[in-house]
Amino acid sequence: MNRVYKTFGALALIVLCWPTVLSAQNAFSGTWKTDPAKHPFGLGAIATYTLSTDGRVHFSNNKSREYDFAIDGKDHPTDRPGSTERWTKTSESSWTRMETIQDKPLREVHLVLSPDGQTLTTTYTWFNPGNRTAQGKTIFSRISGGSGLWGSWKVVNRVEEPDTFYIAFPAPGQLYIYIEPMDYTWAGPMNGTFRPVQCPQVVPGTASAFHLADPRRMDVETKINGKTAFFDKWEVSEDGKTLTRTTWAPGHEDSTSVFILEKQ
Repeated sequence: MNRVYKTFGALALIVLCWPTVLSAQNAFSGTWKTDPAKHPFGLGAIATYTLSTDGRVHFSNNKSREYDFAIDGKDHPTDRPGSTERWTKTSESSWTRMETIQDKPLREVHLVLSPDGQTLTTTYTWFNPGNRTAQGKTIFSRISGGSGLWGSWKVVNRVEEPDTFYIAFPAPGQLYIYIEPMDYTWAGPMNGTFRPVQCPQVVPGTASAFHLADPRRMDVETKINGKTAFFDKWEVSEDGKTLTRTTWAPGHEDSTSVFILEKQ
């Protein structure tokens, strides 16, 4: 008898949740793509480089990341597990930074300072599996500091290749996400269960949990080795044409990044 009650209870739960699941499938399912020219991402972000008395450099994004390194052509660990950066000075006003994860190249960045010292331009290449690469460019404007790399810089322009999100629901209550060109895959239930993120651009031990808050909204929490790294809120517009992804670091709810995608 207990088995019968459990079976009917499970069926009742599925029936009750089915309309919400179907609505979510209708809202989120499909292919979504960014338009960097129309919806630039990351404008206003701050990067600060501080030179220490021992010759090392302290980096901070004034939110959730900070670490020390030296511009000596050697690999130095960052604040992310398994991640390193190797800085090389190529001239009095230019540098190259190679980022790696688990000893594999992640991104090569070239930084060039303008003659008046007020603009820092970075051009970079992301390295992805299958010999695929993605190009990008970010322009920073100086907001503090006197000369060289040292000081705080604000993002005023960013040009990147578009990201494409593929979202599917292979079974009731199950979510599948694939993102190009970063080769990101996540699959699991939409009930807040943490599942590992499969992506060469994230550090090992990264896991995310997706929770369906309502038919047009999913809440996401991402942890690295059990510690919360950031939160996401994914929302589909009423007309179903745009997907807005809002992210923030723990304790920085007032400092969010907004990522807008359009239905294809």
